[in-house]
Amino acid sequence: MKQQMLQDFERAHNRMLRAAQDAFARSVVLPNGWGAWEVIAHIAAWEVEGSQRIPALLAGASSKDYDTTEFNANALAQAQGQMFEQLEAALRQSHQRLISLLDALDARHFNDGGLVHDWMLASINHSNEHAQALEEAGS
Repeated sequence: MKQQMLQDFERAHNRMLRAAQDAFARSVVLPNGWGAWEVIAHIAAWEVEGSQRIPALLAGASSKDYDTTEFNANALAQAQGQMFEQLEAALRQSHQRLISLLDALDARHFNDGGLVHDWMLASINHSNEHAQALEEAGS
């Protein structure tokens, strides 16, 4: 299960990144007003959050309910002034840190009911949803 989830996560990430690069090059704007810049900025923030939250969960922290609107607004505010290429580089770094963290975890955490399982599924779906939206908006 672990290796399959990591592969699915990597595929979803790469799909989203390709879609964002293409959307940025073509100045695609989604119906919600977001473009590739916003997608990359907020995905990077969620991956940083994952790198911090997953170890906390494994150490016994309780689950956390996120106000995604607030989280995303804060992510975009923190990214202000950065060029797309800077955000893309930051995303690549945060993604690699998250992959390294996940790769070092015991496989049991990836099983259904494991502490990482739900986070991974949500992250895979999240990247795929953004990729699809950018792909469809750009076609």
